[in-house]
Amino acid sequence: MSFALRLFFFASISFPRTCGLASFNQRKGVNHQLRTATPYSWGVRGLLPLLLLLLPMSSYAQKDLYALEHIVEIELEMHDANWKKKLNAWKKQLQKKRVTATLKVDGITYDSVGVRLKGNSSYFAPAKAEKKKLPFNIKVSYTDKKQRVNDKYKTLKLSNLFRDPSYLRETLSYQVLRDYMAGPECNYARLTVDGEYYGLYNLTESVDQNFWAEEFATSNGIMFKCDPESKEDAPSSCPPGIGANLAYIGQDTACYAARYELKKSDYGWGELMKLSKAVTEEDLDLNSVLNVDEALWMLAFDNALANLDSYLGAFCHNYYLLKDETGIWRPIVWDLNLSMGGFRLLDKKKILTDEELVSLSPFIHFSDRNKDRPLILRLFDKPLYRKMYVAHLKTIYDEQFATGLYDERAKKIREVISSLVVQEPNPLYPTENYTLNYHGTVEVAGGKVIGVEEFFKKRGAYLKQHKLYALPVPTIANHTATKDGDQVVVSVSLETGDAERPVWVAYRAKGMGTFRYLQLKAEADGNYTASLPAEEIEEYFLVAEGRVSATVLPARSAREWFTVE
Repeated sequence: MSFALRLFFFASISFPRTCGLASFNQRKGVNHQLRTATPYSWGVRGLLPLLLLLLPMSSYAQKDLYALEHIVEIELEMHDANWKKKLNAWKKQLQKKRVTATLKVDGITYDSVGVRLKGNSSYFAPAKAEKKKLPFNIKVSYTDKKQRVNDKYKTLKLSNLFRDPSYLRETLSYQVLRDYMAGPECNYARLTVDGEYYGLYNLTESVDQNFWAEEFATSNGIMFKCDPESKEDAPSSCPPGIGANLAYIGQDTACYAARYELKKSDYGWGELMKLSKAVTEEDLDLNSVLNVDEALWMLAFDNALANLDSYLGAFCHNYYLLKDETGIWRPIVWDLNLSMGGFRLLDKKKILTDEELVSLSPFIHFSDRNKDRPLILRLFDKPLYRKMYVAHLKTIYDEQFATGLYDERAKKIREVISSLVVQEPNPLYPTENYTLNYHGTVEVAGGKVIGVEEFFKKRGAYLKQHKLYALPVPTIANHTATKDGDQVVVSVSLETGDAERPVWVAYRAKGMGTFRYLQLKAEADGNYTASLPAEEIEEYFLVAEGRVSATVLPARSAREWFTVE
């Protein structure tokens, strides 16, 4: 193997979002591979490490826009002298109008881009306090539809680190998220407007067609933002409810438009109604329209990191839904500046204490049968899905909390940004809170913000001792997926486990948007088998149920799976 190919191989298995050979195991009767990330074996992001090796360093920097160590230099020269007045007025009127500007990204000029203010609380609270550091949305393709940053990105989203004195929450949370499901990349940028340096911002990848193509092999999909910026009151005839909770609320589009924002097209409301109906009505097959495993990972991530500015919290929002080209809805987590306990409202009546945040129940909304969270009830009512969720939550604890990986990542981020944070000309919070809020709770305008390290240590201690993990789960000793003519025989052997508990294979044809689940037949001595048509099982993972949890193999089932060769 040549030196370049060796580098390519090791780079490809080191990037959680790439798609390629992660491990290979071959023995008699076995021919399967563990693959990661996108539906196609060597997708765009899988080829990225090799391409970077072949490019000069200047090109490397240009291509890797969202690399953590890359502080992106963004300069705007506004074309309208009254841009501040106009953008603030439009934002307060909930209009998405833009002013034009000349943009420079790392010294490269892009003409006549469109600029607007973005965000909800991250805009309105700082604007009310007359802060200069407001969040921006820059449409690179505003006048020239083909214009892209680095020939790829048509929108830049700059967040102002609202209610995050640690400067860590958004970037660190997305790093954790992307270990388990598709999510935007995120790093930092220095923003200068009309020659004036505004400060350090989060630069977060836009969930758009480029993201769809790379993560879901989809160019033509239907997407909803489950948190419309321009919130309008629903007609009085609409059923009551909270946010984008996926409840079925009838056939009136106006009822949904108050809770969801249709992106990129005018078509899709009827499809959203069908999804909501499948979530709400038990006799419909939810897995045939929704990637259930990705939904379970979203809920596990939100719970583990006490990300309550989400489906779990008071407003039930901040995620996207994409219907991919195979007809399956895919959930995408969004807006993580208030993750890790940064938002304290589980409902609109009570502000949680630090202790309540770190001891958030894994079965919040399910234990009390909260009808305003129909997705949770629908998923957790099925023992298989409920146990998979517990397994996912345990995987996040094992990999992020117990190993101290969060601390390793946080330190790397701080090494990159610390010198820039102390030079901030317009910080939202006193600079000394940057380090204080990494270690412990600080008080800022709007209330307390728990420390990042403090959160992980205390939340980790709570999860470690939780009774859900007191009971053992099965151990999968080995498994095979063997072609036999036009069939594939899946065999699983358990080293430990209750023979009366089901063992499942989750399977799909290559590139399909969701997995189907088949219970294996119990044989003698802890062995289980099933036979499937070969064209139906090209990718798969396994689930062995325990009493309250399960063993999922591979553990990162929405990012890694086995393939039948």
